[in-house]
Amino acid sequence: MKNAMAPRPKKPDSKIKGIRPLVEFSEEEHWEIETERVRQRIDKGEYLRRAVLYCVRNKVDLQKG
Repeated sequence: MKNAMAPRPKKPDSKIKGIRPLVEFSEEEHWEIETERVRQRIDKGEYLRRAVLYCVRNKVDLQKG
């Protein structure tokens, strides 16, 4: 079973603000994320946001992994 975040409805005053992407994780992936984010004492959304921004800012090539 995969865990998914439901997208938020769009706000009329912003094209991007408030939109949550749909991301699905396997049970194993979910457990890895939960374990690490608890260790760092931050919520899941913030953990994923920081991870994505780290990849973007450091130009991590996800095709190699």
